[in-house]
Amino acid sequence: MNERNVPATVFLSYASENEDVAERLERDLRRHGITPWRAKNKIASGADWEEQIREVIRSSSAVVCLASFHARTSKVVRGELQVTKMYGKRIRFAWIAGDTWADCVPIEYIYMQYTDMRGEQYPVGLHRLIADLEAPAQIAAPEAAPRPPNHDD
Repeated sequence: MNERNVPATVFLSYASENEDVAERLERDLRRHGITPWRAKNKIASGADWEEQIREVIRSSSAVVCLASFHARTSKVVRGELQVTKMYGKRIRFAWIAGDTWADCVPIEYIYMQYTDMRGEQYPVGLHRLIADLEAPAQIAAPEAAPRPPNHDD
């Protein structure tokens, strides 16, 4: 994290059909000091792409999934989300297309919070997403230690 708590790298997970939105979001995040990582720009021909994606997710502070029908049905996006969970990384959903949220994410994510960035809502959604990425990661409060039995009863 830098002085503003902005993640050093944010992994962008999206379906290839949503490349145009991913490019726009990448530019906008960079303008706000956040470094997005997109596989299309970074993986060299002949490289072990799966291992490289795993390593980037492992080293990222958060993963932003661009939610759409195409993303929900993408085996690559589903795999990236599973790796994200495996490494315990923050997942942030940016809803970029579709009429119904539940049609745009795998069933296990239907009740997760998301930022609506569809169409005209993109500018407001972008600011909300940036604020969310800049916020410190939520750390679970430690459980209270059990109290010893009271022997004065």
